[in-house]
Order: sequence, then C-alpha cells, then structure tokens
Amino acid sequence: MGAARVATVRFEVAFALAAALMALPLFAGRYVPIQDLPQHVAAVRVLHDYRVPALGFERAFELTPFATQYLAVYAVAHLLAYAFGALLATKLVIALSLIALPYALRALLNALGRPASFALLALPLVINAQLALGFLNFIAGIPLLIWGLALAVRFSESRSPRVALGLAAVSVVCFFTHVAPYALLVLGVTALAITRDLAQMAWRVAPLTPSVICAAVWSRTNPAGRALLTLSSGQASGVVSPPLGERIDELGLWLLDVVRGQENFVLWAWITLVGSAAGAGLAVWIKRRRALQASRAAGGTEPVRATTELTAELGSRAWLRLAPLVPLCWLGYFALPASYSFIWPIHARFPLLALLLMIPLLPDCPRLARVAIASAAVALGAYSAWFTFHAFRNAAEREYAGLEALIARVPLGSKVAGLIFDPSSRYVKFSQYLHAVAWIQAERGGVVMFTFADFPVSPFRLREQTRPPRVGPRWEWMPWRVDSRRELCFYDYVLTRSARPTLAGFHELDHAGTWALWGRDLSACARP
Repeated sequence: MGAARVATVRFEVAFALAAALMALPLFAGRYVPIQDLPQHVAAVRVLHDYRVPALGFERAFELTPFATQYLAVYAVAHLLAYAFGALLATKLVIALSLIALPYALRALLNALGRPASFALLALPLVINAQLALGFLNFIAGIPLLIWGLALAVRFSESRSPRVALGLAAVSVVCFFTHVAPYALLVLGVTALAITRDLAQMAWRVAPLTPSVICAAVWSRTNPAGRALLTLSSGQASGVVSPPLGERIDELGLWLLDVVRGQENFVLWAWITLVGSAAGAGLAVWIKRRRALQASRAAGGTEPVRATTELTAELGSRAWLRLAPLVPLCWLGYFALPASYSFIWPIHARFPLLALLLMIPLLPDCPRLARVAIASAAVALGAYSAWFTFHAFRNAAEREYAGLEALIARVPLGSKVAGLIFDPSSRYVKFSQYLHAVAWIQAERGGVVMFTFADFPVSPFRLREQTRPPRVGPRWEWMPWRVDSRRELCFYDYVLTRSARPTLAGFHELDHAGTWALWGRDLSACARP
C-alpha cells in the first residue's frame, strides 16, 4: 500500500471516529435530557405497535401519516424499531443524523473544490440547541440540505441524469423531513441554476419538481402548510416577534450554549478556529495577488496561470452563488418571528444553518494550517461531546433516577397525565423534563397528556370519541392551575415532578427522587 493510500485510510478512520464520537451523549443513559425526545419515542411506539391490543393505541388514535410533513424520520425510525425497539431506533435516527452532518459537508466541500478537512469544523456544531430541544426532524434535515447542495453543484457542472435523480430523491426526503432546510435547498439549487439560457436553467431546476409538487399540495391541504402561507403573506395575527436586543442576547442560547457551566466556550473557540482558517487563507490570497501584480508589472509570461490560480483560491462560480445563503440565514434570525400559531420556534432555526454554511466559504490555506485547524476542530468537538456526555449521564443517573421503576408500575394501556412542576435540569438548559410523561406512553402504551397528537404535525391524532377532556392552552407549563377533580379524573394515573401536591381524587402510589406516581381514587374521582 502506497504512502498516499495509507494517509487516505488514516484520514477516513479518524474522520469516522470523530464523527461517531459526537453521538456518544445520546447513549449516556436510557433516558437522556433532550426536551422533545420522549414525544418522538412515543410517536414511534404508536406507529410501530399500533395494532397491539394491550397497548390501546388503536382505540385512542387514528393514524394520519400522510398529514405530517415529518414522514421521513418517523418512517425510518419505524423500520429500525423492528430490530431495536422504539427508544433505541429513535436514538439511532438522531445518531445517524449527527454523524451524517460532517460527511454531507465534506461532500459539498469536494464538489466546490475546497479542502475536505474543513468538514471537521462541523464537529463542534453538532451538539447544539436544536438537539437539546429534541427537534429531531430539523436535525435530520440539515445533512440532507447540505448533501442536496453538493449534488446540485455537481449537477450544474455535469448535467448527469444519475446526479439529477439523486438530487430529486434527496430533495423529496428533505421536504418530508423539515421545511426550513428544504426551503434553503430550493434557494441554493435555484441560485446555481440561474443562467441566460432558459432551457438550461429549466433543466438545472428540474430535479426539484417532485418535491415542489409535494410542497404545493402540503401548503394547501395541511394546517401547518396553511399557517406558513398565512405567515408569509404578512396577514397573520398573533405573531410573536422578539425585539432586536432580545434576539442578540439569546443568540448564543440558540446555538451552542446548551450544557450548564460551558457558557458559550465552544462557540467562541469555534469562531476563533474559523477566523484562523479565514486569516490563513486570506494571507495566501494576498501573497498570490501581489505575485500576480508583480508579474504583470514585469511583463512576464505568468499572468494567465497566476490569474487562474487566484480564481481557484477565491472559489468557483458555484461557491459564489451559494454564498448569499449565509446572510439570508442571518436575515431569517433577525427578521422572522419567534412563533406563530402552534409553530415554534421559527427564527431560532437559522443561526446554526448560517454557521454551517459559512464553512464552505472559507478560502484554502497552507497544508500545515489545514492540519492544525482540523486537529483543533476534532479536539473541540471531542470536548463538546465529553462535556455533554457527562451532563447527560448526571441527569440520567440523578434527575431521572427512579422514573423507570415508577413507569414499570403503570399497567399497559393506561391513561396518564403529567404535572411537571419543575421541567428544568441542573445540567442542561431549556425545559428538559417538560414531556417526561411521554416516556410512559413509549414504554407502556396508552394515552398521556401533554401529547403532540393534538398538533397537525403529528403522524396520528386522538379519536374524538375517546380523547381526553380538552384543557386550557399551555397548561403543561402551569400545572398548578390544573383542577385535579375536574380535569384529571379521565386519567388512571398522574406523574408529577418536583412537587408533592394535594391531588383531589388521587392518592400517591410511590415516589422516587423528584418523581411521584399517583393513582385515581375510584371512590372520590369517578371517571367522567
């Protein structure tokens, strides 16, 4: 094996290990503090075991898989659940999405003729606010966006039917994963396609046709699609739009400020790395620019070759056409609202995309600088993974302590309400336990409240004839306002956290740590 081949193999092995390391925090415990994860696992369990009588899903829900735009993620998790079960299958989908991110970025860098080692700069961005919040579909859509852009660059240069089919497939899957990455993919493909030759332009955007048809149908028939259309029309009411100062203050929180005690260290270190790469590349560019000017002044024979090399350093035309996506993402953060109707968050999706799309814009730099920057990026990513793994493990061992035993006491197919008086964690930011009651549905079936089944983005919905009583909006954030005798008697059990309230009509069955399980008192709380 030649030296070049050995170097390639070593790079591939190191790249794979570094990428896989970023998924390690997901396996710090059975239950890890990711806010929406219990809801996603419960959804996969409903889809996968819908017809198991003991779990009671068929009595409580009707499947609506084609009503959700999030079809791709749930379909993959459903298939993996045959081998791994709902919980591990969902974690594997997240892990594959995280691992795929640097690989997708490397594909884009290769397509643009940029250094492949710059893809390692994605590693410190893998553990971010979107992951901590459990926005699984958005996380899975990001590598699809970047991979789609790589295919679009290659298609704009080769016009290969095979690449066109790949781009068409990726764009459809990206749409059925999340609308924000898909929208950027459409903009990127369109920017690459622009030319004076209308026939050629039509050919370049043709691979988007299947996904655009899906998007058009969805926007007209789905409540979420109609809500986005209303929002984009400027006629929406009830839009929540934070002031500029608040957006600036919260920027770090929506990026990498996830684990308590880290306080944006990873973000500032990443900015330093990217700045170093940009500075090293700019120095090379300035040096070659001066050499070109000197060659021209001396009337030498090298200007043409020097100009070609300089243009290569600046980047290809595809590089220049994709560059506007970065300021567009920043505009999205500072101009779009935070929420509208049931859609939240909106603007907060875009800073992470902006940082990732900045990486292909970096100019090339000397090999030694590339090696140093790539090594530092791997070290920073490893630090982020290690720090997060320990935070997740502490939360799993201390804050989730005893919950699994309480869940085991709940009979299959039960109806359980969750009153989470303190949804926060000492180790991870955001409201990591807000949806913890959904772990019961994921493990024992039945119906729980609060549930995503009441939202149009869910792949199933509650049957009206058997659904729980409707309660006021955002009651999951204000459990102290719930009237247990009037609003909870539908449920067989209640799970509480961080409070020992008096629940009329219920008695405490058991408690562990901050968790307690309550059973319905048949004599005092008749089922409505």
